[in-house]
Amino acid sequence: MAYKLDAKEDEQEVLYYELPIEIAPQGSFLNDMVIIRNENGGTILIDDTSALANKPALIVLQFDQGQNGRYEIKNSRRLLVGHYSLSPYKGYMHYYRDHKDREQEKVWKAGVYIDTAIYSMLKDMGLHKHARLLNAFLGNIETFKDLRNTGGSKTSLLAKFLGLFKSNNFLPLQIGVDGITLDRENDVVYYGPANRGELYRINLADLLNERLEKDGLLATRVERFTEMTTTDGITIDNKRNVYVTDQEHDAIVKVDSHGRIDPIVRGKEFAWPVSIAFGPQGYLYFTCYSLPDVTSRVPSVIRQLGHYYVYRINLRSKLGNDIAGTVGH
Repeated sequence: MAYKLDAKEDEQEVLYYELPIEIAPQGSFLNDMVIIRNENGGTILIDDTSALANKPALIVLQFDQGQNGRYEIKNSRRLLVGHYSLSPYKGYMHYYRDHKDREQEKVWKAGVYIDTAIYSMLKDMGLHKHARLLNAFLGNIETFKDLRNTGGSKTSLLAKFLGLFKSNNFLPLQIGVDGITLDRENDVVYYGPANRGELYRINLADLLNERLEKDGLLATRVERFTEMTTTDGITIDNKRNVYVTDQEHDAIVKVDSHGRIDPIVRGKEFAWPVSIAFGPQGYLYFTCYSLPDVTSRVPSVIRQLGHYYVYRINLRSKLGNDIAGTVGH
């Protein structure tokens, strides 16, 4: 359902569409979307995270302008179902252990940063394939020391690790595609799973080309763009710099057109950044909430620990006066 909002007028429903079961099957989690307008209608791109069904996909809805200011969906397709670029990583991952101090040197290498001592402990425990999840939720070295010092077999250590999650009401999910954006020229779609460590891109024209889908060639048009940390929100500016929320490091990072990664802001006050979008005058807005502190907690704990903030960054003061993005995206 979509509404036209006007401060001077009452809201007006302009589109209502119930997705059929073959487009949004049981277990779907429709997360982020992009709207592309043209003179006669446009296209809506939606990512289906599908955390429970584990069948992530991209959904394409094409609409026409109807009567009385309303729009009508003329075509709906579910694409790239279960494709690796939409799916969480299920195997072992490589982590950068030789690094410069990123706080001092302002160096942000492509890839995943895991504290050397933490990674070593996890490897000794046989849990290093869980490093990303652990680092995001339990990024305190004392927690790892306490867990390691309990001793025991790999099985018992893993049980203690899972028990630690259970005691904190955590459910370690593997999350697929969790953010999607489109460059300002309406040419290239960027997206990435939360728990894969990579961003991908594909030409919009290829997504809209039904012949590629029918011939089984659409997947060949997907391009790996860069490595990335655990992320959620994503947007892009007029220079094709991609901005993503970095939940492992409480940061917002910029990825330039060559895939180089650089932090824009980072700090404990930015814990668990989620949504991100441009506002007017070069401001970048993003939201944060304390997900690890409130997941499945009782209301009293949520009221105490649940912090929900909206921040903004003046990108023009950091990157130049010509930086801009599409407002609301």
